Formats: sequence, C-alpha cells, structure tokens
Amino acid sequence: MEETMSTRARKSCLNCRHRKIACDRTLPTCGTCMRRGKECSGYSLSLSWPHAGDTRRAVTANVPSRKLPGPVVFLNTFIWDTSLYIERNSPINHMGVWHIPGPSRSLQTPQFGTYMAPAQYASAIEMITSRGDLRRDVCSLLYRMSLTDELPPSLAVRYSMNAITYLYLQRSRESAYNRMRAVSALREALSQVLDSKSWAQAIAASMLLSIYEAVDRSGMAKNWSVYFDGSLMIVKSRHQEHRSYGGDAATLLDWVFYHNVLYKFSIRHWQQRTVEQERIANREMVISQAIFNPNRHIIQSTLGCSLELLNLLGQAVDLAGQDRNDPGFLSKSHQYAIESLERRLRAIDQQLCSGIDDEEYHTIGSRKHYTAIAQLFQFATLIYLDRVVRGSPISSLVSRAAAEQSFSILRDLGVCERPFPMFILSLQAESDSDRMLMIKSLQRTRKERTLSNLDWTEQMIRRIWAQQDLHGIEDVDALFVINSVISANNAPPSFT
Repeated sequence: MEETMSTRARKSCLNCRHRKIACDRTLPTCGTCMRRGKECSGYSLSLSWPHAGDTRRAVTANVPSRKLPGPVVFLNTFIWDTSLYIERNSPINHMGVWHIPGPSRSLQTPQFGTYMAPAQYASAIEMITSRGDLRRDVCSLLYRMSLTDELPPSLAVRYSMNAITYLYLQRSRESAYNRMRAVSALREALSQVLDSKSWAQAIAASMLLSIYEAVDRSGMAKNWSVYFDGSLMIVKSRHQEHRSYGGDAATLLDWVFYHNVLYKFSIRHWQQRTVEQERIANREMVISQAIFNPNRHIIQSTLGCSLELLNLLGQAVDLAGQDRNDPGFLSKSHQYAIESLERRLRAIDQQLCSGIDDEEYHTIGSRKHYTAIAQLFQFATLIYLDRVVRGSPISSLVSRAAAEQSFSILRDLGVCERPFPMFILSLQAESDSDRMLMIKSLQRTRKERTLSNLDWTEQMIRRIWAQQDLHGIEDVDALFVINSVISANNAPPSFT
C-alpha cells in the first residue's frame, strides 16, 4: 500500500487538470498522457493566464496611470544652495564659484567679413542684440559703420563684429585674432582727432569689444568694464547736456544707455567689483533725449521699454546701494526718495513708436508684443524697488499686485526675450504654476533667440527659488538672495 502511494502524485498533472479529465497520477509521468500520445507537463506548479474571452477567469486591476499629467521640471538643490543657507551670515565663501558658460555653437550663424553679402552681414549682427523686429536700426547702423571705408574707426567696428561672430562659432583662434586687430584699430583711431563719424564708430567699437569681453568665457578675455568705461568716456567727450539727439546718434546713444543701466544693476549686486566697475556704477548716465522731451516716453524696440523707464530703473539701482545697516536707510529723505520713485513708476505712460502699425510687424513685433514687454519692464522695476530697495517681504501688496499683472501678461504673451524682467519676476514666483510658466517662457524664447544669455539667466533664477524654498517664503531677504546669486558668478553676469 505504501509503495503504491509513493509512485503516485497527490494531484493530477497539469495537462489533465487543464483538460479536466481523470489522471492516474503515475510518477514520473502521467499514464493517461502517454496513452493519448501527449507529453506530460508534470506535477509542479505553473503560472497560467486566462484565454481570450474567458470572462470567468478574467482579472483586471484598477491601477492608476503612472504618467504625469503634464511636463515636469525638477528644481535641484545643490551644495552651494544649502551651504549658503547655513552660512548666510558669511556669504563671502560663496562668491565667484560659478564660471559662466560660453555661448553654444550654432552652425547656422553666418560669419562676418568683407566677402559676406549685406543680408548675411546684417543677420549675423542681430545675434548679439535682443529680439524685436525693429531692432534693425542698431543692426543696420553697425553694418554701415563697419563698411564705410578702410580707415581705423571703420576697421575697429568691423573686426569687433568679426570677433564676436567667431566667438559664437567657437573658433577661438580667429576670434582672438580679430579682437586683437579691433583693439589695435581702435587705439589708432583714438590717437587721432575724431570727427562726428569717427566719434560714433569709436563708441560702437568700444561697445562691441565690451560685449565680446562680457560673453567670452575662455579665460583669455580681460575685463569688459575697461572697454565699456572707455565707450562712456568717448560719449562724454562730445555729448552736449540738455540736448536732444536724433537719427543715428540717438540710436547709438540709446544702445549705450541701455547697456549702461543693466551693467549698473549687475555691478551694484556683484560684491567683487573692481575700481573700474565701481566707476561705471557711479558714473552719470547719458540719455539721447532732454529731460522734458516726449520721446523719452516712446518704447524703443532695441531697449524693450522707454528711455524714461530705464532712467527710473537706474535711479532705483542707485538707491539699492544704501546699506541696510546705515542709519540713513531709515531716514525720511531715503524713504521719500523710494516713495517718489514708486509714484513716478506707476504714473509712467509708455507710448508705441510710429510705424508699428505696418503689416510686417504683426508677428513677433506686434503692438501687443512691444506694449507687453514694456509693461513687464515697468512691473519688474516696481518689484525691484519694493522688494530689494525698500526691503519688503514677498507678501507686500505692491509686489504681489505687480507680479499678478506680470504673470498674466507672460501667460498671454508666451515669451519674454529680455532677461532682466524675468530675473526680477522670479522673486515673486511663489507657486509651482508660476515657476512652470517662467520656465516654459524661457524655453520658448531660447528657440527664438538662440544666441543669448537666457540659459544662464534661468540657472540663476533656479538658485533664487532654491533659496526661497530653503528659507521659507516670508523669511527670505530679496537683497541678500540677489547679491548672493549674482556674486556667485566669477564675473558680473549680463542682463542685456
């Protein structure tokens, strides 16, 4: 009896069980399967799944979808962020640790040179200016200056343009060679008596060289502030105060003024500034239009806003230089200056320039686009004055109202090619939806303006958000955060 039980399995084989027939349970194989000429599948366990249409055995699980409903952006917090948060009373250890990356290569970027067609030459110089269809006034001006003749002032402009283009193409040897020739031509031009044409060309060449130094990250470039300070000195040599300029002179002076204001902002918050940079930050700015000229309120396509608004931004940056620990910070005169500037910012009326109704401007350069960008500048300056200069918390009604209107504009516009408004607006980005809106806008803008500093602007914005999250929304000091993020760069970042 025991021997019979030991030669039989306790359960039917898998074949017989599946066919629902009697199994003799013979070991090692089933006799029933052998008589039918089938291979016995054995008596071990086996996984099985229901056949198609088997409703009795069908089993379905209510598993939630693991796909995220929309695009997700992760805000990484690095050692720099956490150590700055812990050592916020001694931020000097966190200065100059970031090396601003150089421009990414674009094979489609045309090269400058005397053998280039005019259309290619003009399209290349657009790469170093901000987005906007009406920006061709600066582009065409630089193009004409570079090809006027073969004299040193023209050559200085031409070689400076060459140097910038080769830099974007990552052809460092050609770039350095053209930069050297531009410096030599500019030095020769300044050694001569400058007429009006040569004066303008010398300003343009100095500006281009300062831009070159600002974007070159090879370690070979010297201080960009030397060339920019030189351009300001050249401007001062012939500029007449209380006079309104027009034509090419106004275009050139406005271009210098735009960079002057935003360089002043960057230098003011970069804690490692040199003597030359301190001189730029404190130098009186030159505007092409007299103080009561209505053209100061016209939105300039190359600037993104009006001259008057840029002037107010420059005044706000000057007020930001007041030390919070200085008794004068709480003085009536300082508080009155802030309140007076706030009233002027609220009351400013920026007007569109003539010719913007033409059909050719109804794409990226539409009336709506130019007006929206100018408003973003206005609201960003209000936020800067309130959060950074006055020291208000993020819950301030002034900043919160300006931020709500800015996010509404940005949501409708979709892009913002100007780094400064985006950088300041990040101080008020409390919710994930606001932050996602800014990230998406920057990503779309980079497709329009491939050669720009928007990549690095986004990285600094992310560092601001990391500090906000670490400190807590109400505890973060906007001045401390901006100073820390800008000073972490090994050179003053550009917001032009």
